[in-house]
Amino acid sequence: MSPALDGPAPREYAPFMPDRRGAHDSAADTTLANGPKGRFEPGQRIGPYEIVRSLGKGAMGTVVVARHTDLGREVALKVLSHAAAVDAESVERFRRESEATARLKHANIVGMYERGEADGFHYYAMELISGVSLEDVMKRERVSYIEAARIMSQIAHAIDYAHGQGVLHRDLKPANILLDDSGRPRVTDFGLARMNQKATLTSDGIVVGTPLYLAPEVARGGRGSRQSDIYSLGATLYELASGKPPYPGLDARTVLLRVLAEPPAAPTVVDPRMPADLVRVIAKAMARDPAERYANARQLAVDLDRFVQGRALEIGGSAEAWKERPAARHARSAGLLVLSLAALACVIALFVDERAKRRALEREKKEREAKLRTRPPEDHGLTDKDAVGVRALEVRDDRARAALASLPDDAADPLARGLFDERLSRAHEAAADN
Repeated sequence: MSPALDGPAPREYAPFMPDRRGAHDSAADTTLANGPKGRFEPGQRIGPYEIVRSLGKGAMGTVVVARHTDLGREVALKVLSHAAAVDAESVERFRRESEATARLKHANIVGMYERGEADGFHYYAMELISGVSLEDVMKRERVSYIEAARIMSQIAHAIDYAHGQGVLHRDLKPANILLDDSGRPRVTDFGLARMNQKATLTSDGIVVGTPLYLAPEVARGGRGSRQSDIYSLGATLYELASGKPPYPGLDARTVLLRVLAEPPAAPTVVDPRMPADLVRVIAKAMARDPAERYANARQLAVDLDRFVQGRALEIGGSAEAWKERPAARHARSAGLLVLSLAALACVIALFVDERAKRRALEREKKEREAKLRTRPPEDHGLTDKDAVGVRALEVRDDRARAALASLPDDAADPLARGLFDERLSRAHEAAADN
């Protein structure tokens, strides 16, 4: 390891998979399900390889340390899972991954030895790297600006070479950059790679890659390109140099929405001491518009080399990368204007509705007053309920008079008097009820 990255002793690192081994691991670790008994056992044979121990497990398969029985060479053996092996698309993707990796021969790319199939297992053998991932390094410590530029310059040269071979990576991130015992960075995990001349197996519109380091155009569902790989290199450099990722967020959805909607904060917001030239390099690599990024990964590598050497940049970017583009700003302003107009329309509608209610009440009041003016003089000053009550009493009085008129003429007659008293009592009761 380089002096800047001295730390815990290096460990064997499985290409393509996170290193999940802990202190409890030993040669007898057989926790990975895939073999005949639900796991890979030490001593189990896959083609010419004998399994030593497991290293990690991924979505498509597992990685184990294996020894070539004839050559005695230990390798990281990636084996396609049984579940994926029965799916034609998964097998084709595995084949494409190994094909992409096999054609890359570069000092900063983890090499591949061979690909094969035995007893129903699809596998390929890779270099076994003893070291740590860049992700592990960043969790442990901050590296110097010069060291960050040195590491990413070598990776940019490697990616430029891969692009020259017609291979895109499409998932560049700190976890896929390893540092071997000598401190040399190595790119790994071309699991999402595709050949430029071959159609991608993923449908258009399906996002692949890690949102934190994903180019905006890919996040929108576009195809990966050389420029999107350059963006991912810039995003990785951003985090390595500043100590913080370009976009904050606790979940992939939040990060993805930020990538789609806004540029990241300038690295100087996170680390005000960052050298201006390094900020310019990151700005150029992470430009929102792919056409404004470095034309190729070699240009990015050259600018980083010049920064390490203390020389002026050859290209570099500007602070404009950290600002919203006019079109995006206008779109946001237009959206705010629409919201403001909608709010104003609501206020106006409420105002008009209130005025209409007041006018209706005034109209009802005037109608009541007009009705009162048309009533007979004796009803003036009475409310509607009072007038109804008066009319009811008048009707009752008329009935009472009619009842009295129907009584016998001889009021002294006992029967007549009893009938009169009864009628009078009923009248009093009715009056009391009202």
